[in-house]
Amino acid sequence: MESIWEFRLKKLLSKCHVIVEDGKVIAFAVWTQESHFAAEQRDECPPEDLAEKFKLVGSRTDVFEKASAWIRDRIKDAGIQEWFTMHLLVTDRPFRCRGAAAMLLEEFVKEAGGGYCLVEASRMGEPQYVKKGFKKVAVMPVRVDV
Repeated sequence: MESIWEFRLKKLLSKCHVIVEDGKVIAFAVWTQESHFAAEQRDECPPEDLAEKFKLVGSRTDVFEKASAWIRDRIKDAGIQEWFTMHLLVTDRPFRCRGAAAMLLEEFVKEAGGGYCLVEASRMGEPQYVKKGFKKVAVMPVRVDV
């Protein structure tokens, strides 16, 4: 049986929505349709070989996994069986404020077809989601040391 990490990576890498202008990618988004995993498929941390492969060692993936499990539990408690998650929405800096992110977000909501949608937003992206009607349900401060 494949782990939740292998399953997620396959799904994430299988479909990326892209906006191209003059042959350059100016914005892209990655989202997936999700459902609950069986208890035996939940990994607390990624397998060592996978963590090493994707440079996850030391990146505190345990924190993100615990947050993800908490969110999934709240979704399950609410009786929601399937939902869409926006994992990543990026616009190249020179092309911001031109509607590319809004177009991708619109496509995300359209594909969800009125179903439940979950986004993981940065402070910078939050206004875009609020405009579309998303509501803040949890905040997870993350500090990135470079």
